[in-house]
Amino acid sequence: MKYLVKSVMVGILFISMVLFSSCSMLKYNSIGNFNKVEAEKLYKEQKYDEALKNVDDFLEKYPNNEKAISEKAYILIGSGKNEEGLVLLTGLYENGVQNSTILNNMSWAYNNLHMYTMANKYIDICLKSLNPTDKEYINKGNALHGLKKYDQAIGYYDKALEKDPQSTLALWGKGLCLYEMKDYKKCLVCFQKYAEQDGNNKSLNFYIKNSFINLKDLDGAINEFNKQIKKNPNNISAYSSLASIYEQKGEFQKTIDCYDYIIKKSPENADAYYNKSISLMKLGRSDEAIGNLKLAIEYDDEYVYDILDEPAFDSLKNNEKFNALIKTKSTQ
Repeated sequence: MKYLVKSVMVGILFISMVLFSSCSMLKYNSIGNFNKVEAEKLYKEQKYDEALKNVDDFLEKYPNNEKAISEKAYILIGSGKNEEGLVLLTGLYENGVQNSTILNNMSWAYNNLHMYTMANKYIDICLKSLNPTDKEYINKGNALHGLKKYDQAIGYYDKALEKDPQSTLALWGKGLCLYEMKDYKKCLVCFQKYAEQDGNNKSLNFYIKNSFINLKDLDGAINEFNKQIKKNPNNISAYSSLASIYEQKGEFQKTIDCYDYIIKKSPENADAYYNKSISLMKLGRSDEAIGNLKLAIEYDDEYVYDILDEPAFDSLKNNEKFNALIKTKSTQ
């Protein structure tokens, strides 16, 4: 279904661009002296509707101001409305407004839509400018990553890091490429640098954890996640990853302790109750496990199907409390 939706979205985008191109050439201009400071401020605060209104208010008076249209497209793309932003940018591009900002943002939107060939096309044009920034190099790297040209992508992420050694986007992209290439030691360097700056990326610790596992270095993973927790005691992702590593080591009480902390911070976290139950079963504490499974299902009844498929709960299939819980929820 998701592929059908994506196809429909891309089709609508194509039709919109054709209509834009077939219209009489619009005359864009700079009349009105557009100032984007307020819109940028609202955008950084993630007040996207207010930012768009700020630009739209200006465009009501000066509908062909190219800077305002470009800014609106930028806000639309940054807020996830890539198709709408691309329609505006394509209109500008087709009418001769082809500066590096337009080209880079077109590539950004196409990357977001996983249309990497198009993203690569426009960023290549953009990179012909005399002095690309880290942002252009990152978009080029992202396009090449999407095209599975990992070696080439790393080259552009490195160029971005030369411009800005602290760029989290470049570190993230390079780390993903190295992970895909199974170079787990080097990808960990990127991900750990990223973690030092932005420890709230929920996907980050998935890659860190799996890299350590692939390197058969569970103690290294424990040190990394404890380091993250020391820096930010509210880092739920780090606790979850640490719990997973302790489970692999067979240290089930430490696993339970991690999930208890997560539950303390997030009492409706169904995943924590479910995973805690597995470790409780490993320690022979079946009554406690059933109690936690009850809470997991209470907060997310889809866990019934996970419970039925999980071998750790096979020994409970003759347990009256367990069967009553599963039967009640699976027949609702």
